[in-house]
Amino acid sequence: MTILPRLDIGAGEPILTFVHGFTQTKISWLPIATTMAVHHRCVLLDAPHHGEAQSLDIGFADAADLVSQTATNSVLIGYSMGGRLALAATLHGSSQLRALVLLSSTAGIESDEERRGRRQTDERLADHIESIGTSAFLDEWTAQPMFSGTNIAPEDLAGRLSNSPRALSQSLRKCGTGVQPSYWGELSEITIPTLIVVGERDSKFREIGKRLNDQIRGSEFIVVTNAGHAVHLDQPEAFIAALEDFVARRVSS
Repeated sequence: MTILPRLDIGAGEPILTFVHGFTQTKISWLPIATTMAVHHRCVLLDAPHHGEAQSLDIGFADAADLVSQTATNSVLIGYSMGGRLALAATLHGSSQLRALVLLSSTAGIESDEERRGRRQTDERLADHIESIGTSAFLDEWTAQPMFSGTNIAPEDLAGRLSNSPRALSQSLRKCGTGVQPSYWGELSEITIPTLIVVGERDSKFREIGKRLNDQIRGSEFIVVTNAGHAVHLDQPEAFIAALEDFVARRVSS
């Protein structure tokens, strides 16, 4: 049986399971999880094609189901790519979850034509990563405006640098937004408590987050001030406060 590499810290209910974004590893969540572990067991996952799961070369649906299996009976928290996997795990995974937290994430691309265009863009980016290597690509990736002001901790950076160019390229090809189905028509099926978090400076995902909030019944929507795409890295204290409040109010221990 295939399982995702994980790091468990802390103790207490409900369990919190964290899934990172593209180029990251489970270590990227460690500053958040260390604080939350005072009252909760925190499970940090390496997503397929990342960290210790680099050799796990599988498609989006299988990746989401592995996340679902690992996150059984927990609050599933996903950032960006990890949020897309968490959303798919909630809708189509084989395990029951307690709650869902989406950071800077989307339900996919609705237009078939736009999705094809995104696959072509991601294929070119995948080729580029393989051409220039992980370190140079990370310099380019983190220089994007949506990461302006984001501080990457040394441990987080070391984890990202451990990702091979081939693994990151395959992540785009196998689990990128262009190959993910659109889940916009299925969001009304989500019945577990859901929190949607976006950064004030991330205008694109502010709009997407508001739309997710409108379509997921009973969901909550938070815009974190002075934060970009990587909300939890830009404003960790604000994110922790929002997460703790949501879990305390909406998820029984």
